[in-house]
Amino acid sequence: MTLRLPILFLLATCAAGAGAQPTDPKPKKIKLPPEQRFLMSVREKMGVTDDAEWALLAPRVTKVAVITRHVRDAREADRALEGKLFRMPTPQNPDDPPIVAYPAQTEAAMAHLAELGAALKAELDNPDARAADIQARLAAFRRARAEVDRMLSAELARAREQLRELLTPKQELALVARGLLD
Repeated sequence: MTLRLPILFLLATCAAGAGAQPTDPKPKKIKLPPEQRFLMSVREKMGVTDDAEWALLAPRVTKVAVITRHVRDAREADRALEGKLFRMPTPQNPDDPPIVAYPAQTEAAMAHLAELGAALKAELDNPDARAADIQARLAAFRRARAEVDRMLSAELARAREQLRELLTPKQELALVARGLLD
């Protein structure tokens, strides 16, 4: 009889809990877009807790991040061949201005480089491509890439300087550590 009592208690406890909903100790996380997660991590790293301060810094941080990515795109030929050049994040509000507005000459040079990258990809995929055609397209691609790199590097230097104007030394260090400033 003494053995039955603990077993009956165990069975009653299990039966009482059978209909109960399990509780999740971890709250559900909201999945944010990559750009938002990036900015949140940068803000945290910079130690910015004031929303008004972040409202001034965020557009400049975003601009530097986008131009930095575009400079990388221009320098990495594989991105051109994959057609992944110069993607531009869209503003959260459709009425907002673009995150980065390049001069028309820079936009045209970037579009030309993307076209040359697509032509090189076609040459790479073409088993009948002639060596002379490949060499000519490669030379044009390299010239265009160097020009775009020069233009984007100048834009990046200006954007970084505009961002630095608002930073404390500690914030600047955080952005150097993240690779956004040099």
